[in-house]
Amino acid sequence: MAVYYTSQFHTNHRGKNKTKKEGKRMRGTKNKRLLFMVSVGVMLISVFAVAITSTSAIAQKGISPRVLERIQTDREARRITVDEYILYKTWAVFDPQKLVGTRYALSAEETKLLRKCGTPIILEIREIWNKLSPKTKAQLKWVFLRPTDPGGGTDGNQHLLPQLYGTEHFLIHWTNGADGGLAEDAPPLTDSDADGTPDYIENLGAIFEYVWNFEISNRGFDMPPNDADLPSNDENNRNPDDRYDIFVYDMNPYGYAKPEYLVNETPENDKTSFIAVENDYIGFSGTQLECMQVTAAHEFHHAIQFGYDYEEKGWWMETTSVYMEDEVYPDINDNYQYLYNWFQY
Repeated sequence: MAVYYTSQFHTNHRGKNKTKKEGKRMRGTKNKRLLFMVSVGVMLISVFAVAITSTSAIAQKGISPRVLERIQTDREARRITVDEYILYKTWAVFDPQKLVGTRYALSAEETKLLRKCGTPIILEIREIWNKLSPKTKAQLKWVFLRPTDPGGGTDGNQHLLPQLYGTEHFLIHWTNGADGGLAEDAPPLTDSDADGTPDYIENLGAIFEYVWNFEISNRGFDMPPNDADLPSNDENNRNPDDRYDIFVYDMNPYGYAKPEYLVNETPENDKTSFIAVENDYIGFSGTQLECMQVTAAHEFHHAIQFGYDYEEKGWWMETTSVYMEDEVYPDINDNYQYLYNWFQY
């Protein structure tokens, strides 16, 4: 099912061209309403179309990861504190090893199925930030940082990514593992054209440019807010120019997007942002290329969402970003792996 958006406006980097701002909120609302109706229809069609072919096969494995539900239920019953609730939930997605020895410990299969987008957890942490204790805030402060900042990685450590690879719209930060960065953060270093940049990084750049063209040029969504001024650059090249920053390092989820700075010169509730993605996708469902493609389509749509309203409902953001995966790359169907668990609710 393909639905195409038409656009009568031309987008330019914010901060460089401020024309037609007065119509932006109306366009954003129209896009969101239309996308909602389309996404609901697509989800219903997809669920019933795939149920016969996918659910029975997955059900044979007896997989029913309900950890996040148990954490939610325990919180609602006040069996755990708000600090425990958000820490357990964060660890389930970002660092399952920390759940070993607790009632929320994950099996290997559950760990694999909980490897998904990390953005919703990040947004929830920020939403309840003022309710958390100083100790918990210290463990989760990375949600406000870039990976190259001290303590900025999902593991609470700094991830130096000295290498830069630029495309028209993106700047990709990566390490070869011998430049001050961690060896485990390096992507596969195969370099077919011997130009000094691994195929993985070049492919990632091409994928993100394809996604940009599809979601912005073809579908008419606004570009993510320009981050030329904030955050300021530093010795670790956290933000060298106004291209959209992609950080590549070792992590448990597919990737995540983080909103950063409010754009004061616009009337919307919009923020600049960046994306971080896994460095090799070893052990993930699907091929490496497929994981790169759906992650780019999904996380970049979050970046677009932050340009309209970074406080939009989390379920809406995640639903429409999963929908966009299937629009950009309709033959991959990475999201089918979660259907069995979805049917359990």
